Formats: sequence, C-alpha cells, structure tokens
Amino acid sequence: MATKKKTKTASKKAKRRYVYFFGDGKADGAGNMKPLLGGKGANLAEMTRIGLPVPPGAARVGRLPVAGEAAVSYRTGTARGPAAILTASAQVDLFDRETGRPYEQGIAMLPIPKTVAAWNRAARKLATPIIRAGGAGKNKTLIKQLAQVNGLCDKMNDWVYETATHWLAQGKRVGLVGGDHSTPFGLIRAILEK
Repeated sequence: MATKKKTKTASKKAKRRYVYFFGDGKADGAGNMKPLLGGKGANLAEMTRIGLPVPPGAARVGRLPVAGEAAVSYRTGTARGPAAILTASAQVDLFDRETGRPYEQGIAMLPIPKTVAAWNRAARKLATPIIRAGGAGKNKTLIKQLAQVNGLCDKMNDWVYETATHWLAQGKRVGLVGGDHSTPFGLIRAILEK
C-alpha cells in the first residue's frame, strides 16, 4: 500500500503546473479556476476560451483609435469612427463566413484618449475657416491658424507614432481606426523604422 501512495503523490507532483496558456481562441484555464489563476487570470482564460476580445496587452492585433478630422473638407464624422466601432463591436457575430474567427487572434482597441480628442476639436475649430476660404492664402489670421492646426496635427501624429512604436516592439500587429488622411503618418513612420 505504501508504494501506491508514493506513486500517487509522485504523479500529483508531476502534474503540478506553473504556466497556463491562453490565446488563439484556446485556454488551459477557465473561469472557475480563480483560486489557482487569480481573478484576472481566470477571467482572461474564460474570455479567450469562449472567443471574446482580450485586453490590448494580451491581443495580437491592436487598433489605435484616432479621433482626428482636422483636415476633412467634405462631411466630418471620422473622429467619431473609433467610438462607433467600439460600440458596434459588442454586436458583431462571432463567426464570419469570409474570415472565419479572426477574433481568436485577440483583437483589441486601445481606449480613446481624451487629449487626442481635445487636440482634434481645437484643430477642427481652427481649420474650418481655412477650409471654407479654400486655403489660408495671404490672410495673416488664417496663416497663423494654419500653423496652429499643423502643430496640433503634429502632436496627434507623434502620439500615433509613440503608441504604435510601443505596441510594435511587443510584436503586435497595429492598425489605425478613424481619422483623416493625415493621421496614418505616425503609424507609417513607426512601421518603417521597425
């Protein structure tokens, strides 16, 4: 009998695990394993297991939300795009006929920064009279406003660049959501430097 107990104990020790994988739609853990994995670990495992989005740090694909549209000359609204996508994403089917289950890769959108939205509002307010006039021309007021718009757009592109560089360095695939034709510059720069 003593031999059986030792064997049983030895096999229990051999099965003890210290690392639990989650990703690609698969998880070693589950939501009911909080005592072992902790609350966050059990929740991440459960979210992954049932195919729901995971936090940016755990996702393979990250989306940068850019609430920018300072240079849009026809029909504004791109600044509201990231929030609309985030709202709609809760209603997306978990299976797509063409792409299968892309969410299993872990797709996350970063929070929409209030500072970026504020830069956009300020830039848009300054840019509107320039756009209506068809450009700054020789108007000193509009030229001054154009310099301010460019400064705010540079700040936005610097934020996109720094954020994209951070996520690319972690091996993430980074995409951009929202913004006007100038907002991808920071992402393009980050990708080219990688």
